[in-house]
Amino acid sequence: MSDVSNVILKKQIKISSKYLMIGTLSRLTQRRFRYLVLTFICSYLSVYAYAQNDIPIGTWRTHFSYYSAANVAVAQSKVYCASKNGFFFFDTEEQSTSIISKVNGLSDTGISALGYNTFNDILILGYANGNIDLLQDNEISNFNVIKEADLNGSKYLRGIHFNENIAYLSADFGLVVFDMEKNEISETYTNIGQNGTAITAFNSTIFRDSLFIATDKGIMAASLDNTVNRLDFRNWRRFDDTNGLPATPVKIINSWQGKLYTAVDNDSIYQYDGDEWEAFLSIENYMVQSATSRENRLLIVLDNKLLEISGQNNVSEITDVSIIAPKMVATDASGKLWIADSKAGLQREQNGTFESIVPSGPFSDEVMRMKSYDGKMVIAPGGYENDLPAGNADGFFMFEDGSWTNFNSSGLHNTVNIPEVFDLVDIAHDPTAGLTYFASFGDGLLSWDNENTFTILDENTPGSTLINSDPSGRLTRVSSLSMDFDGNLWLCNYGTNSPIQVLKSDGSWQSFQPTNNSARFSSEIIVPASQNKWLRVDPDKGGTIVLFDDTTNTTSKISRNSNEGQISSNEVNDLAEDLDGQIWLATSGGIVYFPTSFELLESNPKTFALRPIFEGFPLLADELITSIEIDGGNRKWVGTNNGLWLFGETGESQVFRFTTDNSPLPSDNIIDLEINGPSGEVFVATQQGIVSFRSTATPGTPSHQLVKVFPNPVTKEFGGTIGISGLANGAIVKITDIAGKLIFETSAQGGTATWDARDYNGRRATTGIYLILSADATSGEEKYVGKIAIID
Repeated sequence: MSDVSNVILKKQIKISSKYLMIGTLSRLTQRRFRYLVLTFICSYLSVYAYAQNDIPIGTWRTHFSYYSAANVAVAQSKVYCASKNGFFFFDTEEQSTSIISKVNGLSDTGISALGYNTFNDILILGYANGNIDLLQDNEISNFNVIKEADLNGSKYLRGIHFNENIAYLSADFGLVVFDMEKNEISETYTNIGQNGTAITAFNSTIFRDSLFIATDKGIMAASLDNTVNRLDFRNWRRFDDTNGLPATPVKIINSWQGKLYTAVDNDSIYQYDGDEWEAFLSIENYMVQSATSRENRLLIVLDNKLLEISGQNNVSEITDVSIIAPKMVATDASGKLWIADSKAGLQREQNGTFESIVPSGPFSDEVMRMKSYDGKMVIAPGGYENDLPAGNADGFFMFEDGSWTNFNSSGLHNTVNIPEVFDLVDIAHDPTAGLTYFASFGDGLLSWDNENTFTILDENTPGSTLINSDPSGRLTRVSSLSMDFDGNLWLCNYGTNSPIQVLKSDGSWQSFQPTNNSARFSSEIIVPASQNKWLRVDPDKGGTIVLFDDTTNTTSKISRNSNEGQISSNEVNDLAEDLDGQIWLATSGGIVYFPTSFELLESNPKTFALRPIFEGFPLLADELITSIEIDGGNRKWVGTNNGLWLFGETGESQVFRFTTDNSPLPSDNIIDLEINGPSGEVFVATQQGIVSFRSTATPGTPSHQLVKVFPNPVTKEFGGTIGISGLANGAIVKITDIAGKLIFETSAQGGTATWDARDYNGRRATTGIYLILSADATSGEEKYVGKIAIID
């Protein structure tokens, strides 16, 4: 159990004597109440294995990758590490990791610079958008002056250097002098290049009496004397070939043992004694990443190499199987190294070797498609562009029981080995056979028995009708998968003359050549209840939808044309079937849906797309819709390049609107949506990683199943929404006190009802035991009675 889980558990079951001071209640009643509370605690603990993997309704959690470590900073007893999108720390005393995100304190995502100031025990987190967070004494404060400043161009923060209370922040627009004691910017050096031109600052340091900056124009320096106006470009010295240093972009500058050190990509490491620069080590064919120094050693990080300089320019290479692609290195008080590795996470020097520290998360932040089944969430991270595979070998990632498992052929820390396959782009699950299939845009089809057996199916598999579209290369391109109700796997064999293939439940194959040629470039196939196949054609191949009936081998095109369904845009980005069998289309011009597909296959279809009307206008007509997903209450989750929406069943009422400004979303550009059915947790894939939101709806069933109440008991610390899941579809739920007085009444969204622990008047429910009474919404015969404890 994680430290965070321990804290949550302690908060949820904490009961002191004040909770049992019932005042005028009789001793018998008090004893009875104590007994009921203790009974609830015991039952709560017995199902904690389930509850600890859930989050409360209405809350978020992040699912970022921590393998792509880029920044590291060592504090007194903690080592902080930032990956591409995530952030965590390792407690060296407790030997534990903890994740910090927008969910629990950070103001932003995308940390680009990290620095710990020993002078005042403050950690600075700099972001790609110029935002700054300060972490001190376990409290986070935000400084957003740079982010909100009216500046042209990028505000990317690249490096941090400290001089007592002053932090020098290197940025794409120059160097910022940040007074940490006054919490203000004292100066900003921007147009200090030759003749006042703009510069990009990568790093800085202080050497003797001057401030040195590594910039895109080379090394620059200015005196720190109070009489010098460093805002004037004429007071900056620029080094070039006449001083022994090329005037080319330089990313690092470091002061060590009375000299300055810098390095030029594909050139050399240079040192400066105060008079001239001198090249002393060639690094031809290497790009420079970062540098740091401490006492008797200078450490320089190259592309895939870590160099140590000691003594009188003694150079050695630090190697270990765990060090793959180092980005930054730091040393602790004992001299041990901590490395941020962009492939293997945080590397810790331990007993002469290095070990990886990677919190639970997906292998990478790349996402193409997501699929939920059996309480699992599976991610396919591959892709393709211009009909060619992207070359992604990250395999696939699976979230189950609150943690991630990564499957690929990398052999890295905490990964499960699978055959080397590239660009897994879609997923389908066969519940009858217990098999999960992955579409590879290049390697055919990967089959997994959900245990230890993986099988690759391609054009060489006996009986297979798959086609390799490029005999000279590795291009068995499968772009999408879908299971039908008879256990047959339908797939798109992209770019071939037989683009629709089916692997039947008996193991045989069949291929189809639809009359509509655009079906060759289908990137999505779904098989709804009607069993007609809906094919979504790539927008760069003409877009639109091709509807296919395999029993008659007939097709029908759906487009903006009046005789072809009249959808809002030919650029269709996603498809979804709702609980009523209606097909919803996410387009670049809003949302449309079809109540039936049968008439669409007629020679002159009379069926037209319907457009939900919201606030008097077609739903999201001005938005580029990227994805759509249906939850257990038949509500529509809509992802766009401008955030996330939840609309009611018909699309005519808005429930939620989430953006980066009001939620932990790391980006407003939504790539894919998928709902974990049993919990109703909505997984949101963005350009900058995955987050999830525990929604208020789950799939309903005709009868009550294993009803769960979470959290239970409810303490005064909990201010969220209580979820009651496992109910009959649309069930009526009533909350009463122990005497039977009605406190609250609602209906389930699918199989889940919610309660905010307040009565009809908005007052917080007082300490006590409350009854949950539920019945089927239509017959009233299917009943459930449960209890919940409120502890204030």
